[in-house]
Amino acid sequence: MRINYKKIIDKIEEISVIDSQPVDLMMVEKEDCPSCAIDPFTGASVSFHCPYCHGEGYIYTPKAITLIANVDYIEGLETEYDLRGKYQKGQVLLTINKKELIDKGIEPDAFLAVNPPADYVVVNKKKYSIVNVTPQMLHGILYEVLVELEIMEDQQ
Repeated sequence: MRINYKKIIDKIEEISVIDSQPVDLMMVEKEDCPSCAIDPFTGASVSFHCPYCHGEGYIYTPKAITLIANVDYIEGLETEYDLRGKYQKGQVLLTINKKELIDKGIEPDAFLAVNPPADYVVVNKKKYSIVNVTPQMLHGILYEVLVELEIMEDQQ
């Protein structure tokens, strides 16, 4: 008997939107301030009172890519264990389907190659840092990505 792995992956893709919600992958772009000159020795702005960059010499612009992902909040009194590993109370796990990444213009292999693949993630208006990204495979075929998150200190 041959197992049809493609059909299994298609079914996983079909049901992956059940109990899912939008999350934002945030990439912060760093650009030179249009109003300041940068000191070549220190790398800092020469204008400490610049109204655009506040003396940093750079302007940081967050860019969001909204994905649909399954969100699992670890809320137990103790460390929880899962087939995927050990998670601490307060961590958030995102499960993102491969097709969702592709539909948003993100190449899954590139997403897995960059660590972390985003500067931070916004889930329910809270910012989280990326702890780990793990490919989920079936018979050598990538079908989804598990992203482990921790709440950022300024969000606690």
